[in-house]
Amino acid sequence: MNKFQAMPNRQWPIAHWKALIDSIGVSEVVLLGGHSDRPNVELLADQTNAPFVITNSIADFTALCSLLKLFVTTDGGGMHAAATSGVPIVSLHGTSSPILLHPWINPEGKCISVLSANTCSPCQRSYRLQACESGLTKMDCMQNVVPEMVGRAISEIDNVKPGTCLIMKGDQLMTKTAYLRSWRRGTEFSLNYNIARMAVKLTSRGRQKPLTSWDGVLGDNHQGN
Repeated sequence: MNKFQAMPNRQWPIAHWKALIDSIGVSEVVLLGGHSDRPNVELLADQTNAPFVITNSIADFTALCSLLKLFVTTDGGGMHAAATSGVPIVSLHGTSSPILLHPWINPEGKCISVLSANTCSPCQRSYRLQACESGLTKMDCMQNVVPEMVGRAISEIDNVKPGTCLIMKGDQLMTKTAYLRSWRRGTEFSLNYNIARMAVKLTSRGRQKPLTSWDGVLGDNHQGN
């Protein structure tokens, strides 16, 4: 619930969580989080009747994770803490790169990082993210991580080898190496990056104060003379 973690590019919509729980079956689900997660966890529990646990420490959190069959999570501290327990993970990514920020799993763990279907995803540390943050474009990447994609990742996780993290983008399930070498990924990133860079720069220029014929030439001591 901190300012950074509450941004639209970090949160999966409550409606998507509800749809996923409905497809799995509430009897197979427990909601798990720390104190900062309580408002969202209680809201989702109220709307789905799913049981929930709010832990008091990272040790309690990871201990409970080790008892789970699977942990579905957005990119955040909980994801990385859970990875130390060895629980299989399905992580959800909008702007964040699954190359830089996937769960760093232990040898017994495994994960599938689900990327938004947006061609601009991921846009971490790029002009494309700046375009969304400034309001030039809509930040809808997490909305487009649809429950069906997550459901497919859940169905595939048993086939993933221990110690492995795969990336799911659209219909493709890839290793990190295959993802990085994909010509489609490279093309889409270059186009989005360059277009966003141009848009951000043009917008920044438009916000600058226009110079009069004497501004910046005579200096403040001569203004109005």
